Amino acid sequence: MAEKNREKKCNKEKYLKKQRKKKKLKAERRDRKISRDARNQIRHAVEPTFLAFRKLIDKDLLFVVKDTANMEKVLLKKVDLGNGKYLLTLPVLNEKMVNDYLENINYLDPVEKNVLISNDVFIRDLINYYYSIKVDNITRMDQSNMFIFRDCDDSRNNNLIEVNVRPYNLLTWYKNEATTLCRAKIYKGKKLKTFFKLDESIDCANTYVLHDTIIELLLYKAMMNKVNALALLRDIRKLSYKETLSTAGLYEVMSFNFEELYERFK
Repeated sequence: MAEKNREKKCNKEKYLKKQRKKKKLKAERRDRKISRDARNQIRHAVEPTFLAFRKLIDKDLLFVVKDTANMEKVLLKKVDLGNGKYLLTLPVLNEKMVNDYLENINYLDPVEKNVLISNDVFIRDLINYYYSIKVDNITRMDQSNMFIFRDCDDSRNNNLIEVNVRPYNLLTWYKNEATTLCRAKIYKGKKLKTFFKLDESIDCANTYVLHDTIIELLLYKAMMNKVNALALLRDIRKLSYKETLSTAGLYEVMSFNFEELYERFK
């Protein structure tokens, strides 16, 4: 303490400089903690959605309301993450939802129920029951763990939001701008405008989208020949990590090495 007082009196300029440095370091540590706590909050908030899909608990539903040569209008669910932040993701179906639905149609005997479950009629009824959407064109993509519904009538649904998916562009879609939360890559802010045409009701600064969702939209573009599927698969094999994801198959595309992909197509 005596040394500190002596420096304060004898070399005031040096003392003030040291104090400014300490103050700066303290502010930087405080800012890093705030940023770290915010990331942890988002990580814990998105983890249930991420794991439910990766562990095949939830099956994602891609509702395509409108389709053009290079864009799609799709329906997304807005999940409240707390603290004014939201996650845009595909709506889902899971076993609990199916069981709850079947309990409400208990007028059917077990044999009839089993027949119904394997029939597209059941899927249509299930979607209408939970999302008030009339679907007709149904595509099952088991390797990517999702159903695709085209030409949907969503006129009665008030719980999902319409989003226009922009044309695919390797240079912008795969520029390395993702934040990694554990194994989950996630986007926010201005980057969302690369993928989507969003209206003013969406606050990009507080809205997140998992990379899984982006890749599912990409797979749809490939399926509809808006993206060259063979070229896409070659890149998947070249750039994906060696580890096997629980969803396997086409979904290895989630392991893209963004920097290498960007350099390749630059």
